Amino acid sequence: MSEYKALGPDDLEPLLDAAKAFFDESDQYIDIPMDVGRSRAVLSALLDNEKAVVFAAVHGDLVIGLAIAEIVPDLWADRDFVQEHAIYVRPSYRKGRIGHDLIKLLVGWADANGAGIHVTVSSGVDDDRAAKLMERHGLQRRGWLMGKEAA
Repeated sequence: MSEYKALGPDDLEPLLDAAKAFFDESDQYIDIPMDVGRSRAVLSALLDNEKAVVFAAVHGDLVIGLAIAEIVPDLWADRDFVQEHAIYVRPSYRKGRIGHDLIKLLVGWADANGAGIHVTVSSGVDDDRAAKLMERHGLQRRGWLMGKEAA
């Protein structure tokens, strides 16, 4: 049976394993090698950051789903918002409610911190389905995400 929890610094390696699975599945990074050392450092910093959260669905020692975000200041107004870094559920666990539950935790965390929320759906891991899931939790499609890799 799976459980949900906010991860801490001692959970870095299982989190990194789930992050690798997400990276390997993402169309966004198909031609870019994963820098595991960098990922470990960034995830470690987020786990230590009081303005960040890493929610996970875990089954035993395996992180089967994750939602990573942090509170950042708005550039234009006196307010904060939660910026999502990653939301992911391993393929064999996608038929249940894990994605819904992780989004619900993330939206609840944003609300508890008096912050709006920005989620980017662009990984290439079933983006249409992910966007529809976000909409069911009150998030609205806004604008376009444009990107270009460094030359």
